[in-house]
Amino acid sequence: MCMLWTKWPYWLRGGVIAAGLTIVSGLVIFSCGQIAPHFMEADISGESAGFACLPFAIISPLLPFEILTDTNPFFHSLFFESKWLFVLFSAAVWFIVGATIGALVKFYQSL
Repeated sequence: MCMLWTKWPYWLRGGVIAAGLTIVSGLVIFSCGQIAPHFMEADISGESAGFACLPFAIISPLLPFEILTDTNPFFHSLFFESKWLFVLFSAAVWFIVGATIGALVKFYQSL
């Protein structure tokens, strides 16, 4: 079996945590859009209640990249076809951010 979690370097732990949260967030957001209408009551006008997935989208690590794809035509055209490519790109960026934070934590602990 691989090394235990406690034996991993800080940079790797930080990267795995950040990327893992991003992937889980993507799974929750994309599955919420499919599942929520089945569990929510229709309102008086007969329309399904909206905004059920909004809390997941607001606290998601995908939000900065969603804003980037809305404002930048290059990123919009790049991720327009595949939402999972969008999630994997976001996870890779958050892995780098988490790894950097983990490396800084280890650096400051060694001072």
